[in-house]
Amino acid sequence: MTLETAIEKALTGNCLLFTGSGFGFGATNIQEKNLLLGQDLTNLIYEKCGINQHDNDLKSASELFIDEFGEYKLIDLLKTEFTVKTITESQTLIGTLPWKRIYTTNYDNILEQSYNKAGKLLAPISLTDNIDQYKDFRKLCIHLNGHINNLTPNTLNREFKLTNTSYLTNDFINSQWVDLFRSDIHTCDAIFFIGFSTSSDLDISRILAEKVSNNKEKCFFIVGPNESELNIKKLSKFGQTLKLGLNGLAEKIKAISETFTPPIEVTYIYKSFSKIEIPSKIVPLKDEDFHKLVLLGNINFALVHQSLINPQKFPYFIHREEIDLLFEKIKEGQKDFVIHSGFGNGKTCFLLGTALIAKDKGFNVFKFEQYYDITNSEIERICNLAGNNLILVENYANHLELLDIIQRFRKNNTILLLSERSIINDTIYDALEDKIGQAYTTYNLNHLKHDEALSFSELLSSYGLWGKHAGLSKESKRRKINDDFGNTIRLTLLDVLKSPDIQSRLTSLIDPLRSNKPFYHASLLIISSNILGFDLTLEDLIYLLEEELLNNPTFYNNPQLNELIDFKERSIKINSSILAEGILHSNKYHHDLIPLLVAVVKKMNVSRFNKNHQIILRSIVSHSRLQKLFNTREHNDFRMLVIQFFEEIKNLEYCKSNPFFWLQYAMAKLEVRDYPVADQMFHTAYSFAHKRENFDTFQLDNHYSRFILENEIYNGDIESCMPQFLKAHKILSSRTDQNQNRHYPFKVAKNYTRFYDHYFSKLSTQDKKVFLVSCQEIMYRIDEYNSIVEERNRNRVVSDCFKDLSSILLRERDLLL
Repeated sequence: MTLETAIEKALTGNCLLFTGSGFGFGATNIQEKNLLLGQDLTNLIYEKCGINQHDNDLKSASELFIDEFGEYKLIDLLKTEFTVKTITESQTLIGTLPWKRIYTTNYDNILEQSYNKAGKLLAPISLTDNIDQYKDFRKLCIHLNGHINNLTPNTLNREFKLTNTSYLTNDFINSQWVDLFRSDIHTCDAIFFIGFSTSSDLDISRILAEKVSNNKEKCFFIVGPNESELNIKKLSKFGQTLKLGLNGLAEKIKAISETFTPPIEVTYIYKSFSKIEIPSKIVPLKDEDFHKLVLLGNINFALVHQSLINPQKFPYFIHREEIDLLFEKIKEGQKDFVIHSGFGNGKTCFLLGTALIAKDKGFNVFKFEQYYDITNSEIERICNLAGNNLILVENYANHLELLDIIQRFRKNNTILLLSERSIINDTIYDALEDKIGQAYTTYNLNHLKHDEALSFSELLSSYGLWGKHAGLSKESKRRKINDDFGNTIRLTLLDVLKSPDIQSRLTSLIDPLRSNKPFYHASLLIISSNILGFDLTLEDLIYLLEEELLNNPTFYNNPQLNELIDFKERSIKINSSILAEGILHSNKYHHDLIPLLVAVVKKMNVSRFNKNHQIILRSIVSHSRLQKLFNTREHNDFRMLVIQFFEEIKNLEYCKSNPFFWLQYAMAKLEVRDYPVADQMFHTAYSFAHKRENFDTFQLDNHYSRFILENEIYNGDIESCMPQFLKAHKILSSRTDQNQNRHYPFKVAKNYTRFYDHYFSKLSTQDKKVFLVSCQEIMYRIDEYNSIVEERNRNRVVSDCFKDLSSILLRERDLLL
């Protein structure tokens, strides 16, 4: 990109401005003196202290000044030197441009004054300001060192940076605002660094981590005509360095703006969303394509589309009945749809097939990828498009805030299709109803219909993947999918993955990477992210693992990794949930995973205010997801690895006063039947929960009641069993508007059967009656649940609980007469 092109882009409003100390050249302060630049402030402070020979350490100079004259004198000095009275014509011109965002290492108010002269407002922001307080980020100027107008004795030590470059860089990297800056690098058209010095401003190499799409060509460093060759050489590593000075840049801006006419219509490139398009070419279908689909999860868009149009010629895609039902509902006026299934049962393929059919029907189709500061504006743009719009959101439970935004802007022409894992959908759908209302249609994709199972069986046969079962008849294979694999894609393919040849192939994809630690750790984290349920970008990996080597094409172009992982510009995903499960359930990598996850959580603890990182933190700390990751239900030995994980992170800021964390830790202790410690952790979780206003303890209450029942079954006696049972029953039978449509209490109440088997015959007649009446009360609650929750949303555990309790009451009916 040329400077001229970059200036034209700046005139259209999607460029960043980042000013350093040299930007202040020519401005005067309230004493009508030139502003101090570079090391001048350090020199002045030392001179005020009567020291002529000194170092260039601003921090030491400031501390010495405060010791001798006090904080107020230092504040007076700084305000006198950096409160601006006049600015140059070139500095004024900068304020007329529609910058996407402004960052500066300077204390002064030059930028604010330049905006005022242009009749615009610009609010000065310090790193300690809470990013969530601001909606329109275009009106902000982020002062990395602090702003002179905010300087008080309180802010002098808290947000004003009188220190050297490395400390400032650390503060910036550890702040909430660096995430906005990293997002800005992705989404802007160009970045102008004016008056920037590697020696006195920032350690640029630590904040400009390049992505898959190189940012170097859109970074422009404007330095003075007399800039040292050493500084130019350092800056040139990160972009084009031009010895124009601010005045030279201003002249170019003037000249270009006189003749520049913004394009009437620009093809918009979405950042937060990917736009689904119909593949333009017909591609041949090979056996390898289907093998990659079912074993590695490599989905070929063109083949999916061709298979939808001509399934006989292109046997590749299982057309689920629910796709046709969905479009029939759209014709009837339905606007909101939710699909759910267990891990690896076809949600992604369903979404893609639906998206391509919608595109064929003329819809504008968009899939949400990741939050950026422009997410709101992109949603508004999509909802204002002509024609029908379809927005796809995977893992909707992580994006409830996004649904609020969509609801704010959507019109009748916008269809919403959400997906989630069944176990999460069962627990979160009431929150979903708060966002989009109850009039949505749900499709459960967990089980293949008769014809779908037959089609799936035929596909496996066509491509030689039935292995030792290849000799079975068509109907026998279909029955095997039904009887042995529960009519699920996941269990069928996991059986296919157990083939020694395929296991050997999976091992060959990961094991060679062990010798390259950054690549190995990145691969394990990406594979784990699929099971734990969060998305990653290359930027995330570089940040979380602190490995700049991951920015090397040898990583994201590695042929072995590309069989496993889909590297996109903005997101990185494991191609196949089944593959991820198959690799990690080999149990070869578990002992490497624990220290890796601990390191990742510690790193994200620093950036825990970032929305994307909040999603990742909550996903990793979830006990149920860790159970899935380490397959602890089949391998008891790995339960202690999960305990080790919680032990390592319990003192982090994110965890130590977080009731959610202590509940997860208690659940881990409950799994290994460490009941005394679990009890303490439940009380810790309650203590922190009660300190949080309006904290919903429903989940905590139900797990605690489970703890009470289990502890009594394993460790109780006839004297304590009924008081403890009634304590748990009081929680489970409690009725509130918020929890009457949740199935958790009935999942825990299934333990009543175990309690019955263990204690009932030993109870007194009166206690037996109390127990049976308690069973009836739970059954009344189930009746209420069924009256409120539509059949499509009812969890199977509720009907199972009803059957169990009915059996007990039938057996003991004489006692209740």
